[in-house]
Amino acid sequence: MLCVGAHTRRYHTWPDVAYVPLGGAPPLEWGLAWRAGGETARVRAFTRAAVDLLAAGGG
Repeated sequence: MLCVGAHTRRYHTWPDVAYVPLGGAPPLEWGLAWRAGGETARVRAFTRAAVDLLAAGGG
């Protein structure tokens, strides 16, 4: 058994896999991560866009 977020069912459908809701568990929290030394202008722009979207209530 592997615990995954609810979005996995929507984006990764497999005919031989059953997704079973796990009641009573705390919600998963997500964050952005990238390898050390891998920050680029594009990574910074994506991060800023994600933060702005969440701040605007779009997440």
